[in-house]
Amino acid sequence: MTPWLLGNYFITLRDDFAAAYEKKDIVEMTKKKAEMLSLIDDLDELLATQPSMLLGKWIADARKLGKNAREKDYYEKDAKMLITVWGGKQRSLNDYGNRSWAGLTGDFYKKRWEMFLNDVLLSVKEGTKFDEKAFKQKTYKFEDQWVDEHKIFNSAPVGDSFQKSRLLMLKYSPYFY
Repeated sequence: MTPWLLGNYFITLRDDFAAAYEKKDIVEMTKKKAEMLSLIDDLDELLATQPSMLLGKWIADARKLGKNAREKDYYEKDAKMLITVWGGKQRSLNDYGNRSWAGLTGDFYKKRWEMFLNDVLLSVKEGTKFDEKAFKQKTYKFEDQWVDEHKIFNSAPVGDSFQKSRLLMLKYSPYFY
């Protein structure tokens, strides 16, 4: 099981969610939301087994460039901006440098997707139009907070790639074959 295969399946789930949205089918939307978020968790766990796919390593390497706490914080923030909001407040190239890395997938992308799915579901439940402008502002606030926070992410692999891949193949193979 590869991260890319799971990523492609995520697109299918997203499209299913969108189809349910068009029908205003709250039950199906809720089901697809749960499947999407579960898949992101599975992807993050698979990525965590690989030393080259760790957000914690990226941040630790960036912090090593600083000579004191202020500089270390600066390099951490800059490293996180490069892979997320890129240009900061302007957002001209949002997700331009995105990565499929453990920690980033589960702590950044998942939270953004969850915010989006929750807001879309709420708009259907309340019978209102999804407010894209308000959602963007909410997302920007989350992204800025995420870039500014100092959270510890694994910088060493966790788990066995082969074993995790086998478990994910058992879980997802009915959807692929």
